[in-house]
Amino acid sequence: MISFENKSLKMNRNIKKAAFLGMGRMGKALSDAFIKEGIYTKNEVVGTHHNAVIANEISQSLGFEIITSNSEAIEISEMIYLCIRPQQIPGIIDELKSKISSEKILVSIAVGVPLKWLRNKLKNCGPIFHVHPSSLVMAKSPGVSYITCEEQISQEIKNEVENIWKALGDTYFVEEKTMDFCAVFSGTSSAFFSRLAIIWEKLAVKYAFSEEMAHKIVIYIFNGFYHAYKETNLNFEEIEDKIATPGGVTRAGLKKLDEEGFEEALENVVIRSLERIEEIRSIFKE
Repeated sequence: MISFENKSLKMNRNIKKAAFLGMGRMGKALSDAFIKEGIYTKNEVVGTHHNAVIANEISQSLGFEIITSNSEAIEISEMIYLCIRPQQIPGIIDELKSKISSEKILVSIAVGVPLKWLRNKLKNCGPIFHVHPSSLVMAKSPGVSYITCEEQISQEIKNEVENIWKALGDTYFVEEKTMDFCAVFSGTSSAFFSRLAIIWEKLAVKYAFSEEMAHKIVIYIFNGFYHAYKETNLNFEEIEDKIATPGGVTRAGLKKLDEEGFEEALENVVIRSLERIEEIRSIFKE
């Protein structure tokens, strides 16, 4: 991971604890990454899970306290990370409301949950942010996190929150209306690229290689593409042109991709993903 260099948040704000509400895949990945990058110590973090047995298992695995009460975690924390699924948020909003206060910062990573809805439900809360972290954090790899927040939040607090997320890679502040596309374009794209790799592996096994050899070669292909871009400073079209010579095998394959509607298929992936976010958002319309 990219190292976190500016620890001004911890020096300036004297954080007591950070609460990760919902220790599912992303809650576990984020809390673990922030601890490993030195943003928090294990004593400064508390997580929640509704199942006591699972909470204990996670605690044993990650080495910090996991409890079953969201309200208790909020009460003892200053930075609140809302890591549960968006569909679950209405069910716990009263529990959040009971302990939230103006001294606490709320960071929601739940896609499709409007800042206005959270503010209306949590009127006494301090600054509210929506962050869409890179899904690559679950693979312990750096990525891009997108941040949006309420307009009245000071630049100082924005900087402090952004510095935390820089531990996981690049960060960009965006308008709330663009967060849906950010979630699809960056947040889910690693899964879509993984699907491409899976298909390429299957074809390699079908036509030539063992599963182990196919897997290694696909990794080499992805690494090679990354290094070609990084070392040459060529754009993607220029890389394609260097590889695909006129009248050659690669050019014939690319032509077939175009004929089969490859670009349209990818756009339809984006459209359907955006539609799903809109379906989720309908839960939060009042």
